Amino acid sequence: MMIKAKRIFSVAHSKAEYDRQVSFLDSLLDEIGEDEAHPLASLVETIGSLVETYETAHLPEHEGAPVDILTCLMQEHGVRQVDLPEIGSQGV
Repeated sequence: MMIKAKRIFSVAHSKAEYDRQVSFLDSLLDEIGEDEAHPLASLVETIGSLVETYETAHLPEHEGAPVDILTCLMQEHGVRQVDLPEIGSQGV
C-alpha cells in the first residue's frame, strides 16, 4: 500500500487526514509492538505527536469521574458493557 508522505507527515486538517494518520500509527504499532529500540520507534513518536495535535485542536476533552467518562464514551460509540469483557462482568 502506497501512502503519500505529505498526507502522513503534516498536521491533519480534516477528519479524513486524521483517520489516515491514526490508521498508519496503528499499523506501525502492530509492527513494532513494545520494542522501543525498533528502527520505526521514532516514526511512531512523530506520527503520535501529529495525531495528538489534531486531537487537542478538534476533539472534545471529557471531564469528570473516570466512570462517568467511560459511560459517556460508551454511549457516544454505541458500546455496551457486554462488548468489553476484558474490563469486567456485570457483577463486578
